[in-house]
Amino acid sequence: MADLTLTLNPTATPFPWALLITAYYVSATVKFDIEAKAPTLQTKSSTVTDPDAILNELSALVAQGDSTKQAAFISLAKTLPTVTAYPEVVAALDNLDDHFAYRTFLAGHSITVTDIRVWSSLKGNIQALGVLKRNQHVHLSRWYAYIESLPSTQAATNALNDAKASKAKSSKTASSFALGLPGAAEGQVVTRFPPEPSGYLHIGHTKAAILNQYFAAMYKGKLIIRFDDTNPAKEKEEFETTILEDLQLLDIKGDRLTHTSDYFQELHDYCVQLLKSGKGYADDTDQMQMRQERMDGIASKRRDSPVEDNLKIFEQMTSGDPAAQGWCIRAKISVDDPNKALRDPVVYRMNLLPHHRTGDKWKVYPTYDFACPIVDSMEGVTHALRTNEYRDRNPQY
Repeated sequence: MADLTLTLNPTATPFPWALLITAYYVSATVKFDIEAKAPTLQTKSSTVTDPDAILNELSALVAQGDSTKQAAFISLAKTLPTVTAYPEVVAALDNLDDHFAYRTFLAGHSITVTDIRVWSSLKGNIQALGVLKRNQHVHLSRWYAYIESLPSTQAATNALNDAKASKAKSSKTASSFALGLPGAAEGQVVTRFPPEPSGYLHIGHTKAAILNQYFAAMYKGKLIIRFDDTNPAKEKEEFETTILEDLQLLDIKGDRLTHTSDYFQELHDYCVQLLKSGKGYADDTDQMQMRQERMDGIASKRRDSPVEDNLKIFEQMTSGDPAAQGWCIRAKISVDDPNKALRDPVVYRMNLLPHHRTGDKWKVYPTYDFACPIVDSMEGVTHALRTNEYRDRNPQY
């Protein structure tokens, strides 16, 4: 409708999804303005600035449904965007799923304003989207996917994404990233995001994932999402599933999905090679004593053990021999380097717990510091973005 023009700020938080989706559904003109303080609707005769009044104006142009049902669902649409408690979100989705078990639409035999309003409220609730992606609400998911697939909905979301992208290109935030990566060549950059599947993503993970994707996209390269699954005592498949769901919500999509466990055999072979070259050794020093010796720059009593003894112990560790319990493999780098991260770090440990991917095949597992640089090399990673917590360990890397 050429006589209706809606102006929205594409960066508004929370974003008024109901206004955008309804405007596109009724073919109103939509403009995006990052300077806009609030939504405005320009009609033939007036300018409407109250969000509720704008929504009512637009909604009047959409088919109305059963008034009794519509009132209840419109009420839900108003409250759902602010519901954050997980049990409340699930309860609301359960009710909607039950409703759709024998219905195609919410309040009629075709799309009504109710469908658009409730869909928009779900779109604006990240908790609700996360629950939906678990595929436990099949009827609700069917309806949600249908509304999402409408040409008007697709056009609205695409226009919003384009507006956000345009804003990002000109923003100070984007220009601060434009320093680029050293030695980067277009089409050849490979970055990686390597979370450990031992918990849920936190804000630090999010920052790392976004930056890795940003630079991969900047140079038309590739992003690898790799699960660093080297500790069966902490890791679970459910954490992998949840991390992937969270990344999807952040619109972070890797070009490859890998696991450090994909390379357990190669890593094991490299450890054997390390021992054969005399650059590693088996050590059964008590953990607390080892920590103190590293702090004080004291060599382990096992540091100069014969190569044959080290290989034999590592073989016992690999087979799960009880006699090898308490042993580990250390890299022979330095005893008293000023950087304590270089003082003969542990590279392999014995662990008899089953691994969530490899089962009981392995009884020994590499440490992150040993596995990460090797797997980075094998996967062709060109730029490893590491936070300041790894500053002392970068020379080891």
